[in-house]
Amino acid sequence: EAFRSGRLMLADTKDFSTAQMAPNLELADAVKRTFEEAYENNDRQSTFFSVKINFMKEAIVMMFRYGKFKKAEEYFKELAKIDGDPKKYRTMEAFVMHRFTEEVRDASVKKAGELVASLIWRSLYFLVYNEHDAAVANERLARFVYKSYMSGTAKGQETRVGLPPYDDIKKGVVENCLKFFPPAMSRILKAKIAEEQAAEAAGDKQK
Repeated sequence: EAFRSGRLMLADTKDFSTAQMAPNLELADAVKRTFEEAYENNDRQSTFFSVKINFMKEAIVMMFRYGKFKKAEEYFKELAKIDGDPKKYRTMEAFVMHRFTEEVRDASVKKAGELVASLIWRSLYFLVYNEHDAAVANERLARFVYKSYMSGTAKGQETRVGLPPYDDIKKGVVENCLKFFPPAMSRILKAKIAEEQAAEAAGDKQK
């Protein structure tokens, strides 16, 4: 349980209302070792091996979503040696993305839109907490899910079953975050967005 929610995050160290719990991914190796010991101490029963495999798959996705790309890659390579599933994918990122593809493959437009919006929300949430890599990872997932869903809509029927433009979805999520986040978090988000816009403007001038 500490693995899934054993780390405290503060967006503003002077405002404890911004405190949130997050996974303590540093415990992943200890959890995996516990499963390995259980497997060895119980005559290598397949049940314990399956539990370890499932944990590693969950850990890879969680590590990616929290921006721990190097550790996720390490687990992916180890998993590929002992389980056939990862061998289907060339990269760790492809493995993670496929798991989201499964969620959106037969989704209704409402469910797909909610999934994209929730990933954008998580990206903004991590941006507020200065978890840059996690913010980037969730933004990439949001764009991937959006493109995956839209590529599955019938040609010429996008207005009927497709999603609104990605930028419109993101704009709506940003507005909701600014409206419903605690004041301290809203102030930080506004500042972060202003920083990003200034950086983008500076980049455009250099082109």
